[in-house]
Amino acid sequence: MKYIYVLLFVFIAPIAIAQQQDFYIGAFQSNEEMTLKSMEAMTVIPEAERKNYRDNFFGELVNEFRYDAFTTYFSNKKPESPNFINADISVIAENTIRIKYFHQQRGDVVRELKFENDCYSILVTVWQFKEYFCRIK
Repeated sequence: MKYIYVLLFVFIAPIAIAQQQDFYIGAFQSNEEMTLKSMEAMTVIPEAERKNYRDNFFGELVNEFRYDAFTTYFSNKKPESPNFINADISVIAENTIRIKYFHQQRGDVVRELKFENDCYSILVTVWQFKEYFCRIK
């Protein structure tokens, strides 16, 4: 009987781990309402900047993730063949991933995305409010 438990653990544990890591695979679109609510909570942002962000700045960007790559495009301009950027994507907590990739102008980039209720947030701008992205597929 002990051997059956060992075999079950050996074969089932990797499947359970893989399923937990799938939470970030898919496409997520910027959520304007949630993002603006986060921005409005930041009292240090100048009103001129707030006005720019309120004027349809958020809501159109889509980030699509695979296990080891991602791509970004605007919802109304999805390319026929998206250009995926290779990345080191690691699950670092139950609901958080870290993405490391190389960008031509910025060099090595590291971002952390925190997932909750089929959405994730990432800190943006010099004021570090949260931009939210919610699953679309």
